[in-house]
Amino acid sequence: HGRKLRRGQLRANAFAIRLRNVTGPGWEERLERIAGSGVPNYFGPQRFGFGGNNVTRAVRWLQQGGRLPRSKRSIYLSALRSYLFNLVLAKRVETEIWDNLLEGDLAMLDGTHSIFACDPLDESLVQRCREFDLHPTGPMPGRAGMPTQHVAAELEASVLTDYQDLVDALDAFGVQAERRSLRLKVN
Repeated sequence: HGRKLRRGQLRANAFAIRLRNVTGPGWEERLERIAGSGVPNYFGPQRFGFGGNNVTRAVRWLQQGGRLPRSKRSIYLSALRSYLFNLVLAKRVETEIWDNLLEGDLAMLDGTHSIFACDPLDESLVQRCREFDLHPTGPMPGRAGMPTQHVAAELEASVLTDYQDLVDALDAFGVQAERRSLRLKVN
C-alpha cells in the first residue's frame, strides 16, 4: 500500500531469497553452515541514514548540545544504540563466538523474546542454543536492564568502554536498555 508505515505497525521483515545458477567451490558447505548457525543479526545501513550520517550527527549533537525535534532525537538515539550493538556483534563475529553462549550471557528464548541469564552455563543451555530454542544476545544500551556477567560482561565491556560517553548519554535521555539476538535463524 502507499501509506507510510508508523512505528509499531511492522512486526518483522520476512522474505525469501532464491539462489539460481550458483557455481564455484564451497557454496554448498557455506549454505549448510548458515542453516546450522544462522547469520549475524546486524542492524543494516538503513538504520544509520544516508551514508551512515545519523551516528556522526548524533555524536555531534551530544557534544554540542542544542534542541532537536522529538522525531530526530529518537532517530539519533536509535542509531547510536544500533551502532553500539553492531560493535559488540562484530567483536563476537571476529572471535567466532557470535552463535554460541558464553558464561554469563543473557539468552533470548526463541519466539517469545524472554531474556534470562546463562549462569551457570550448562550443557542443556548449550544444546538449546544449537537447536535455536534460545539465542545469545547483545546489548542495546540504555537505562537499567539486566547485566551480563563473567566472560560475556568482560567482552561487552572491552568493546563499549571506549564509547562510555554514548552509553551514558543513552541513559541520561531515559532510553531503556534492551537485548537483541546476535543471530537470525535461516529456514
